[in-house]
Amino acid sequence: MLRSDQPIILHLLDLPVFEAKLGAVTMKLEDYAFSKLLHVVATSDYDTAFTGVAIPLLVGAPWNGAF
Repeated sequence: MLRSDQPIILHLLDLPVFEAKLGAVTMKLEDYAFSKLLHVVATSDYDTAFTGVAIPLLVGAPWNGAF
């Protein structure tokens, strides 16, 4: 899907109640210092999440109704 030298900017979108956890995921990704990962955008705002995105990958998980 991407070239091996393609830099990556991740836009992560989740529900507002999970923003703290999304921030933790962002810090972990940045701590790993992946050479191709330039930046991580973590948000619960759809406009922010999808603005400037070239390849959207929507990954979902089953929701059991409990947080």
